[in-house]
Order: sequence, then structure tokens, then C-alpha cells
Amino acid sequence: MGLSMKERQRIIAETATRYREARKKGKGLILDELTALTGYNRLYAMHLLTWWGKTVQRVLDGTRLKIVIGSSRVRKKRTGKKKYSEALYESLKRIWATFDCMCGKRLAVFIRENIAFLALHEEYAITDTVRAELTAISPATIDRLLAKEKQKPWFLKRHNTASEAANHYKTKNPIRTYYGSDERRPGYLEIDTVFHSGVTVHDEFCCTLDATDTMTGWVELRALPNRAQRWVKEALVDVRSTLPFRLIAIDSDNGSEFLR
Repeated sequence: MGLSMKERQRIIAETATRYREARKKGKGLILDELTALTGYNRLYAMHLLTWWGKTVQRVLDGTRLKIVIGSSRVRKKRTGKKKYSEALYESLKRIWATFDCMCGKRLAVFIRENIAFLALHEEYAITDTVRAELTAISPATIDRLLAKEKQKPWFLKRHNTASEAANHYKTKNPIRTYYGSDERRPGYLEIDTVFHSGVTVHDEFCCTLDATDTMTGWVELRALPNRAQRWVKEALVDVRSTLPFRLIAIDSDNGSEFLR
């Protein structure tokens, strides 16, 4: 195993004094020893041994700085205040849980486009301050703030309910990665189910089957008692009978209601 950076720095610090006190021949031997031990280029090793521990001045962006060669960089502990309030966190959690636990990238856009509507509902507790924070928050910060929520049992259970049969079919069904030129016409539906369970998946709750035509944007919605494959199939049959164009193909995610 190679030497770590800290080990190399310690070796250079111990060697630098010997190098500066040695005569020409002795310096050559010390350089041979150091390059063999650290793997450094000979000229670079000579530069380090010559300047190690000395103070040099540099001008950076108009500011004159004193730099001690070889000194360890000490990181300052962050002491700034939190940018976002606890009220923002509580409001964000409620919005996220209500609207299907979207990822940060989708949720940030959704909030900005619908903030006026969300502010009308008292359950989200959107004050003027929280409103300003919600419209400024980044997708990465949303995901960071909600990371603990995503580790709670109700969320993990909701997003890890695929059956063994569904897992089997994931490896058998072909995946459409794009629509070819001959497929850019009405009749190709993207389908998905929407939960209406709030923050829990316990007991029974209704779902909605959403079928959207990729070419025209035509949308068909069907209410389901639950996500059982029977209801999904019946709903798709009904959707097919009411479409104003011929159904050619359907594309779904890997939800167990579609793969069972």
C-alpha cells in the first residue's frame, strides 16, 4: 500500500532539516531516498525540501497573503444559522406527503407553480415567510430535509411492496426506451396508479388509474377500490372501449398491480 498524504507530509517535515544542512553529495542521497519512498518527481521533491516550513507571500485577487509551505489547512467549523425554518420543514412535509411523495426535482417545480393554491389551505400553514422559503428552496435541499421522512416505516412499506411474481416479470418484460417514427401516433398509453392514502398504506384505500396517450395527451381516469390486478384489468378494458382511437400498446412502470 502507498503512503497516505499525512505520512508523506510527516516524512518531508523530518527530512527537510537534514536536506538543508547537508552538502551537495548528501543532498543527492537524501533526494534519492525521498523519491524512492514517496514516488515524487525529483524536481518536485527538491522544491518541497527547499521550501518546507518557510513563509512566502502571494497576491490573490489584489490581496497579499502569507503562506507557510507545508502548513496543514484548518477547516473552520460552520457557525452560520440555518437558512430554512422549522415552519418551512413542517409545511414541506405535509405538501410532500399529500402529493404522492414526489422527489425534490418534481416537488420544487410543483410548489413554485402551485404556491398560490397551496397557500389557501390552512393545513399547510403557509405564512408569508414560509411562502418565500418554499419558492426559493432547491431540489437538493428538499431531498436533504425529507431524508429522515423517507426512512420511516410507512414510507418504506409503501415503496417496497412488490410481490415475488412482480419481481420475476421485471426480468421478462421488454422495456420501451423510446418511441420510433412509426409509433408517434395516437394509441400508445402511459399508465400509472395514484394512491389516495395520505401518509399511510394500512387498510383499504382508493386509487386512480391514470392512462395518458403519449401523442395527443388524451387522459382517461378510472377509480379503483384498491390496486388489485382484477380492478386494474377491468379499468383498462373500460378505457379501451371508450378511447376515440384504437389502443395499440400500453406502457407502465414496474408496479406490482401491472406485473402480477
